[in-house]
Amino acid sequence: MIVNPNKPKTSLMQELGKPQTVRLGDVFLFGPLLIYVAMQKDKLSPAIKFSLLSAGIGTIIYNLHNYVQEERRLDRTEEGK
Repeated sequence: MIVNPNKPKTSLMQELGKPQTVRLGDVFLFGPLLIYVAMQKDKLSPAIKFSLLSAGIGTIIYNLHNYVQEERRLDRTEEGK
């Protein structure tokens, strides 16, 4: 990464962090889709069903937690202004 001394400093999280809309998409679209696919009867092996179900639940929990944390951080930042 090239450092520009004239550019305001930002944290690595700000530069690489997911936009909140992507997190919401993961919570309301991608995670439930993984769970739905996992619940299809007789089309998948138990190991694949478990993997998809775990990935779907994990995606929802992880991204919802990060969404809430980021919103709280943004609220505290705005209150400090």
